Amino acid sequence: MKSPSQIRVVIGFRLEPDQAGLLAERAARLGVSPHELARHYVVESLLAAEGLAAVGNAVGIVHQQMQQLNKDLALAVEALLASAGRVSEKQARDWVKTMLNRN
Repeated sequence: MKSPSQIRVVIGFRLEPDQAGLLAERAARLGVSPHELARHYVVESLLAAEGLAAVGNAVGIVHQQMQQLNKDLALAVEALLASAGRVSEKQARDWVKTMLNRN
C-alpha cells in the first residue's frame, strides 16, 4: 500500500485561449505534449521558489554582515584618526560620520 506522500495527484486548471495557444506552440517546438510541458513548468516553479527562498536568506545574512563590517570599519578609522594625534576625537567622529555615512 502506498503512503500518502507516494500517491500521485491530478491537478487541473484552465488557461485563456492565448495562453493555451502559446503553451501548445512551445510544446510542439520541444516535441512534447502541452500537458507534459505544463507539468514541467509547475514543478520547475515549485523548485525555483525553494531556491529563491534560500537566496533570499543568504542575501539577508550577507546584508547583516556588511552592516557589521561597516560599523567595524568606521570604529577602526575613527580610532586611527584620533590616535594619530592630528585630529581630536570629535573631529575623527565627525569625519567618519560624513565620509562613511555612519549615524
